[in-house]
Amino acid sequence: MARYTAAMLSTQTILRLLKPGYICPLFLYLLLASALLLVDAYSLVYFAETYGAYLVLGISGTVSLAGVLITIGLVARRLRLLRRAVFLARDPTKHYRVTASLTAGGMLLLSPGAVTTAFALVCLLPVLRLIPGTVLCHFMRRELEPVYDYLKMEEPYGFGGASQADSERGREHVAAAVPAEEATET
Repeated sequence: MARYTAAMLSTQTILRLLKPGYICPLFLYLLLASALLLVDAYSLVYFAETYGAYLVLGISGTVSLAGVLITIGLVARRLRLLRRAVFLARDPTKHYRVTASLTAGGMLLLSPGAVTTAFALVCLLPVLRLIPGTVLCHFMRRELEPVYDYLKMEEPYGFGGASQADSERGREHVAAAVPAEEATET
């Protein structure tokens, strides 16, 4: 497995920041995120004055902690399905979208508040999770292009990759173990 050094990532990041077409939208997105956090802070203060500070903090912390724990399990399961789809040479686009949406939902749950929790629920609900995932993957489409090739080169989990015959037996095993509806599930 290849490891990336910080120098490679920082050079790429610096080159991106020198492009006006990248830095201006970046600041607008950061402004949107800061406005969201300000609305969340105001909602926490309002609810704390209305219902009591300890009750609001307890509910907010419990929802955040439970949501993050659920998200960790969902992301781990989705990553396994993504690797299986790549191993079976299936299109992983839907898995990318769901993984991006689940990750965004988990990050939103780290910030306590009513607004970020509502957005996190949109990212986590199976019926709606493809919508934010599609938007996020649209913005990251250049970064996702080499991911499929990288995952194809990765040694298959649990199959050892010792020979072509072992790889074929592994494909047959995974195809038999994973029903088609589970591999394409949202």
